[in-house]
Amino acid sequence: MPIPSDIIVGVYYPWLDYKWGFPTGVPVKNPLISDVPSLLYPWRSFAIDELKSGRWPLWNPYYFTGMPLLANFQSAVFSYVNIFFLFFSKPIAWSLGIMTSPLLTMLTMYVFLRHKKLEKLSSLLGAVIFSLSGFEIAWLEYNVLCQTALFLPLFLLTIDLFFENKKWSLFLISFLVAFQIFSGYIPLVIYSYVVCIFYILFFYFIPELKQRRIKWGRYFLLLGFWVVGLGVSAIQLFPGYELFSLSIRKIDPIVSNSNASFLPFKNLITLLAPDFFGNPATGNYFGQAFYDNFYFFVGTGSLIFILFSLFFLKKSKIVLFWWGMLIFSFILCFKNPLGLFLEKLLFLSGGAASKALFITDFSLSLLAAFGFNYFFKGEVKQRKKIFASISLLFTFFLFSGFLALRLEENYRVVSIRNLIIPLASFFACTLIILTTIRFRRFTLGKLLLIITIIWQLFYSAKKYLPFSKQELLFPTTPVIDFLKQKQSESKDPFRVELGDVIPQNFLMPYGIETTSGYDALLPRKTAGFLSLLEEGKIEEKISRVQLIDNYRSQLFPLLNTKYILAKKMASGEISSRQERPFSVFQDKRFRLVFEDKTVQVYEDTQFLPRAFWVHDYMAVNQEDFMALLSDKFDFSQKVILEKPIEFFPPLLPAKINLVRWKEYLPGKLKLEVESDQPGLVFLSNNYFPGWQAFVDDKKSEIYRANYTFQAILVAEGRHLLTLKYQPETFLYGGLVSVFVLANGWLFSVIFILRYLWEKKG
Repeated sequence: MPIPSDIIVGVYYPWLDYKWGFPTGVPVKNPLISDVPSLLYPWRSFAIDELKSGRWPLWNPYYFTGMPLLANFQSAVFSYVNIFFLFFSKPIAWSLGIMTSPLLTMLTMYVFLRHKKLEKLSSLLGAVIFSLSGFEIAWLEYNVLCQTALFLPLFLLTIDLFFENKKWSLFLISFLVAFQIFSGYIPLVIYSYVVCIFYILFFYFIPELKQRRIKWGRYFLLLGFWVVGLGVSAIQLFPGYELFSLSIRKIDPIVSNSNASFLPFKNLITLLAPDFFGNPATGNYFGQAFYDNFYFFVGTGSLIFILFSLFFLKKSKIVLFWWGMLIFSFILCFKNPLGLFLEKLLFLSGGAASKALFITDFSLSLLAAFGFNYFFKGEVKQRKKIFASISLLFTFFLFSGFLALRLEENYRVVSIRNLIIPLASFFACTLIILTTIRFRRFTLGKLLLIITIIWQLFYSAKKYLPFSKQELLFPTTPVIDFLKQKQSESKDPFRVELGDVIPQNFLMPYGIETTSGYDALLPRKTAGFLSLLEEGKIEEKISRVQLIDNYRSQLFPLLNTKYILAKKMASGEISSRQERPFSVFQDKRFRLVFEDKTVQVYEDTQFLPRAFWVHDYMAVNQEDFMALLSDKFDFSQKVILEKPIEFFPPLLPAKINLVRWKEYLPGKLKLEVESDQPGLVFLSNNYFPGWQAFVDDKKSEIYRANYTFQAILVAEGRHLLTLKYQPETFLYGGLVSVFVLANGWLFSVIFILRYLWEKKG
């Protein structure tokens, strides 16, 4: 399957203790795409489970004390590829979504190029180049980005049809806008809109402006249907905006790291040889930041025709336009004042600069297709132009070789070796072109060139993409079985801390809740609490990756972490089944309850339950809350609120404080609570807008407690406490979507009838 399951069982414990049918353990091909098993597949898998259970997948309780799920665009709850989950198992459905992506991309690109009057083989070449380009391959197995990217050629095709007076195409616009947003990657949505705006301005608005006959009605009509598409997707946009605005996205150091965001100028050489700086799949990458962020190769042979298209800048408006878009994409990708300004203007601050390579590869694919078409459509007589293109590309190869020779010895070997296949492809394409010119076998020449370019793109894709057996996708082990057993036996929910054993989020598919987590949209308040727990202060920059290991912090018991995983360590921090883990676990507070080979499971005897009564509180601001950490504040008896409430602590201590869990679902909790004194029921669940509390079916306010958790004021006696996650953003967004859809159908019928009447007339 096109899922990097080898990362799960071949890198991390407890899976690493087993061989899984391999003599020396599972070999890992490409560790770079670990976001698939740690985020994207678990999110989608859980969302599908919720939908099949008849619940909206609004809340994810499995990491960071709970997180919104549907609001995270990349969970792609409404993505069109989710149709496969209706008919197939989750691994197969996920794989089919990935496998159909390059096919659909190829189809949409081919239809667009054919509409632009390119010959069939030229259109096929452009379609193949884009569907197998570096950008597409780098993000293919994420099952989100490529599904979002394939809408751009459909947008451009629909725009052309509309301005050709095919008004029925307007209905396509609305659905395309909605489905692209539902596909899950907003930066590509914004980049697509930018391309479409420039496309409309260049090919339609400016020519009309020059002729002084602008038909404003058409533009407003097009804009109106575009807005309708946004309205249909409001059910995703409203919650998504709320989560984004409350997240650490703008203070995440990973985001502000320009080394990972902006394309290094030296990486232009990878357009010629994609692995000039090595490849993570072969373990020899020595380039800057991440390979996938800067992978935009389109084939060496393609570059000949891209350079050839330069000779038609004056003759062809479309070539001029796509060269302009290519330059514009580089302005967005490289770190420069204009690019930084555009990044803020387009609301793309947050590490999305290199994603503009989507526009780069799209433009290069089109230019290659047009250059190929011009060469074989009578322009083959202009031999000097094609020879000039070949000579220029050969010069680039010489320059690349010169740069490779100047590298350190180890790097030099990698770069020179990785120049061989691009150089071979270049010579093969050159030979085919020269032979075609000499013997005038144009059809054969076209086919051989396309095959050569496809072969090289397939080679690069095969080298980078991992495939794994289905049995390796989150298999169980004795450690995981133990945790699941304890979970089923416990009447109360609890969390597990992963320690240095399992990466963040990897227990989500097993239904095991963890404290640590990894999410680019981690809420700022939760992030601040974790920062306070780990560092003793709230950092200005807080990472999306949080691994908790300060177990002695007085805040740690609040997290409801009952079990902590530990890895036996020998000297030099090398895993060993004979050694004991770090000294912190020699404290009597931590009790060894299970071990299997390299992994041990400790129980924290001081952990606090998920929900419990307190009968006293303090109302303090953020600074005072931090100051309390220096005192021996008893969080099991007293809660800290961010504002005063109408509650006076009872004079006598309570004799009865009971909490019984009646129902525990991701977005709904029911507890039977009882006390002989009024008080606050504290829950170590994430305080986030949208949670509502009901005491005996009467709505009650949820207070932000202990910086980022929940507390509900409850009178003495026995009560049924119910909490539901029902965010207003989802409700209002859903109403807008339903309203727009309902009115859209009515408007569509009227519009179609009018269109048919005018046509008949």
